[in-house]
Amino acid sequence: MGGKEISRGFTMLDVAAVILGAAIASIHVRLAVPAPHGKATWFFGVALFLWLSLTATGPFLYLSRRLIPRTGVPWPLVGDRLWVLWGCPWVISAVVESAINPRASATGQLEPIYVGSLGLGLFLATTIALPVLAARYLWGEPGGVGRAAGANWTQWVGLGLSATWPIQCGVGLVLMG
Repeated sequence: MGGKEISRGFTMLDVAAVILGAAIASIHVRLAVPAPHGKATWFFGVALFLWLSLTATGPFLYLSRRLIPRTGVPWPLVGDRLWVLWGCPWVISAVVESAINPRASATGQLEPIYVGSLGLGLFLATTIALPVLAARYLWGEPGGVGRAAGANWTQWVGLGLSATWPIQCGVGLVLMG
């Protein structure tokens, strides 16, 4: 308590990472829902935005936590790294799309490089994350899950995103048209 102990909770750098994740999500939502009309389209757009904001926050959160090391907190754990892995395809494809086509959705057609980068990124994330998740938590040593009980909230979000990998791939397929 008297030293430089940093809390395990949510910090201002975490808020900045969430804002950057939301910016990345807005690029993807702009492509998927250019002009929402009706309640169903609004619901889809909001759900898509929230999901992609959460996923795309991972790489930025990892970088911010790398800049300010935390004492007394085990970090990074497997879930933290998996969150980065799932967020990278969304970040990279959004940067590619905004660099190549700054007026996205003006023509209604997606750039092939956007579709390719997102598809390849999600494929690589799936082929890396699933064996790691299975080896660590399905076939790992007994008590392996309990070991991470005192972990940060970021560990649990990363593991949750990895466990819901079909949603990640489904959202990617919807966005790729």
